[in-house]
Amino acid sequence: YPLLKRLNGMKKVVLGNHDKPGHVPELLTYVQSVSALEKYKGIWLSHCPVHPMELEYRVQRNIHGHIHEKVVLLDGLKDPRYHCVSCERVDFIPRTLHELGIER
Repeated sequence: YPLLKRLNGMKKVVLGNHDKPGHVPELLTYVQSVSALEKYKGIWLSHCPVHPMELEYRVQRNIHGHIHEKVVLLDGLKDPRYHCVSCERVDFIPRTLHELGIER
């Protein structure tokens, strides 16, 4: 994980479908926490999009990956509660909440 060593700030990892339990001990040498789901400023951070019901009463938005260039739809249109940050969607560049269209 040489990239994690070079990043500044507090780092938390949200595990994805290619991560394995055996990866966690080494990850923890570079990051503060490893989880499957993280709540940050009232937003679920996850690898896969969370179920829409979670966005009805727990949080209002979900930042996720996993679906690559696709988007989550609601009545045939992009659901504004979901923000996909897969590499293909963000050109491999980290994005701020503001850049994702999330105003706090």
